Amino acid sequence: MFFKKNNTNKSSSNNRLHERVEFIQATYFKAQSGEPNSNVEECYLNNISIGGLSFDSKNESLKEGDKIFIMYTVGSEVRKDELVIKHAKRVFNNWRCGCEFSDSDIIRNDIIKEYITSNN
Repeated sequence: MFFKKNNTNKSSSNNRLHERVEFIQATYFKAQSGEPNSNVEECYLNNISIGGLSFDSKNESLKEGDKIFIMYTVGSEVRKDELVIKHAKRVFNNWRCGCEFSDSDIIRNDIIKEYITSNN
């Protein structure tokens, strides 16, 4: 079998601080680097929570600790936020990056809470 069976056991632990939901969207990010002309790159969002989001990218140089700026739409709001990559791993032909928002933003949190509520 190619895929693992989902573990639906309620006793399994989930150490996440915030609930996350599927968040499928094509968008763009820019790595924060010392280069003034760093490229804007395409990526595909997977999920979102109040704490951060996950995306897939073809960029093989992304690593834990890198900072990025990403543009996305949640609800009717277009956002541009800074995130820190917490982990990056190979998934099929892409790199999947789990990121944490760099700053605290009450407005963003409220928008994401509303999105999560409307998608559960």
